[in-house]
Amino acid sequence: MHGNVWEWCEDTWHDSYANAPVDGTALLHKHSDQRVRRGGSWFLSPRNCRSATRGNLSPDSCNDDVGFRVVMA
Repeated sequence: MHGNVWEWCEDTWHDSYANAPVDGTALLHKHSDQRVRRGGSWFLSPRNCRSATRGNLSPDSCNDDVGFRVVMA
């Protein structure tokens, strides 16, 4: 899955993980309108196509290299 498209995350953008929840819930800030995206995309170099790669983007943006992952339990 790495490198296909950036994956949207529920978390709002933050510079660090200070005071982040440890129970797996999203880190949400009321003062940020940017969302976290992870994983890089086909447009980036291989070293940036990994789950630790993260960036931010406005949720109303539309790009051909950003998507989401569908999961079925």
